[in-house]
Amino acid sequence: MVAAGNPHLRAVGCSLLSALLVEFSSSTRATDVGLTWEVHLRAKRAFETTHLRKVFQFCQQGLREAAGRLGPNALSPEDRALLRRLLLLSEQLLSWNFQFAMPLPRKLVGLFESQQSPTLRPGPEWKGAFDEAPQLLLQLYGALGQDPELAHVALQCLLQLATLNGALVGERDQRGTHLSRFLGGGLLDLMGARPPREGVAQLVGRLALFHPPSLLGPDLLGPYLERLCALAEALLQPQPGLSREEADHRQESLDQLLDAWVPLLQDAALLPEEPLRGAALRLFQLYLRSRLAPPDGTRTPISDDEDEVAEEEEDDRQRYRDQLAVVGMLGRHVLPHAVPLLSQLLEQRTKHLQEVLRNDPRSGGDVAAHKELLEDLHWLVLMTGHLLTTVSEGETPLIPRDVTQYSMNCGAESPATLSLLSQLGQGDAPVCQGSPDPVVRLMVAVLQLCAVERAALQAGLAPLLSPEVALTLVWFLRRWGLTYLLPNESYYSQMSPTLVAAFGRDSEAGPYVLDWVLGKLCSNLELWSSEATLALGTCQTLVSLLNNVERGHQAAACPSLLALVQRRGQLGSLAPGAHRALLKALVIACTANRS
Repeated sequence: MVAAGNPHLRAVGCSLLSALLVEFSSSTRATDVGLTWEVHLRAKRAFETTHLRKVFQFCQQGLREAAGRLGPNALSPEDRALLRRLLLLSEQLLSWNFQFAMPLPRKLVGLFESQQSPTLRPGPEWKGAFDEAPQLLLQLYGALGQDPELAHVALQCLLQLATLNGALVGERDQRGTHLSRFLGGGLLDLMGARPPREGVAQLVGRLALFHPPSLLGPDLLGPYLERLCALAEALLQPQPGLSREEADHRQESLDQLLDAWVPLLQDAALLPEEPLRGAALRLFQLYLRSRLAPPDGTRTPISDDEDEVAEEEEDDRQRYRDQLAVVGMLGRHVLPHAVPLLSQLLEQRTKHLQEVLRNDPRSGGDVAAHKELLEDLHWLVLMTGHLLTTVSEGETPLIPRDVTQYSMNCGAESPATLSLLSQLGQGDAPVCQGSPDPVVRLMVAVLQLCAVERAALQAGLAPLLSPEVALTLVWFLRRWGLTYLLPNESYYSQMSPTLVAAFGRDSEAGPYVLDWVLGKLCSNLELWSSEATLALGTCQTLVSLLNNVERGHQAAACPSLLALVQRRGQLGSLAPGAHRALLKALVIACTANRS
């Protein structure tokens, strides 16, 4: 009926096939007709074994014929209707749940079948059935750019085909072959299309999840990395005039594209060093530039409307945490470049902020430029935090191995590092003498920004500061402090001598830095308690930092914490949540006992 030339018969034939697939696809939703549960399962299994592949091959043949009719001219209504039905049938087939090779209770089957899109996991009898499908569907998707409805269905088919797993691709070379069929079948061309096609980034991310790019040979790996960076560059380019929804779509596409980098970086040892390192460096720089204002970056100017929207939205630390986590992985892959670059940018902008605060932009200064400067600092601190730390909920924060190795191999001098650390909060920017540890220098750059903020608060310049930047600094102090401040060295097989000298439990500098950090947090409560969110975040950070036997024990003797206890009644009206967290932090510190 579908092969007949009569459009009506074609429609009826496709409807019958769709009804059959619906009837046999789900045992829990199949028509009851008084049959036992075991009969339903056997019928589904028999249909899968005998007829399902034939239906899929029939759909593929129909799609090949439809692809041959595609051209510059629009399809006739009859041809379009047939193509739509065939694509929908293909989507049903590729979403088929093959998981039940053995009889299972109805309740368990219902749990599995509640998945919206189960992964494609056919048995070995389907060998060879999907060899031509990637190229065919990519051809259709590429040709249907002017028909969003059909392009969407074709994309769903591709996304399902990308999840192919199980017996058909059980071996490493089989998975690599399946991935190569996508890239060689037209995906590389789609990744190079401008403007980027919606859904391509999602497809790339889905493929990388099920078929890691480390499976690729050198002939495809280079072009793949090049297109991956080019697509990211296109998504990171500023697009003035986008609606809020369109901007969110671009960010979602960027999230999905960055997901493709995770397996690449995790399997870095299996890949040639230079192509991957060059691509990682390029993408890190692209992302950094996209978050900075001109001339160093490409970020669009902040408007008053954006300020109003930002107050209602999720903060950047949560909204972009997945992006930043991947960018942190990229940065750790190119630490000799990323660490000095971030240090330089932070030091320059912190120095600029000091100059601005001295001149007070409210008295004829450039208020817009001041906002851009604060936004730059906000993003630089976020990227630094994700570069230096990999905090996971429920796990003990540890110094990343790449950071330790870089610190050990950079030829740093402990006296120069400690000299740099001792200059914290002494007004001007710390002066580097000798060869300090570049990792510690980056940390000091952030801590110096904290010192500038604290000095501005003491000088009554709170209106010139940004509560958002202050929250980001508190976020950094929490992540960084949990990881680097008085670490438990027994958790590591090797430690950097300079990091131990600067922040170790038995070092002279460690307790000094702890007291300095506590002093900064206490200054937020004493001088900026009117910002309820900042006060709560500060108190929660105090709890996190002190909820450790060693840090709590050392903190009990810190002058900054003792001063806070003495002046607790002068802190003003803290919100109940912040007040409870503060009391909890003080109790933890006072009861800490490492003996």
